[in-house]
Amino acid sequence: MLKPAETTPLTALLFAGDLPAADLPPGVVVNIVTGAGATGQALVGYP
Repeated sequence: MLKPAETTPLTALLFAGDLPAADLPPGVVVNIVTGAGATGQALVGYP
């Protein structure tokens, strides 16, 4: 999972566009979650 800074979400989304060419192994999942600081806090605090 990738949670970019709220001021630079487009960089992470451009990175996601390159992932198909990365030849990741089957079953690897990349999640990009954008949002403000509260979003990151919710991800870190989730049990």
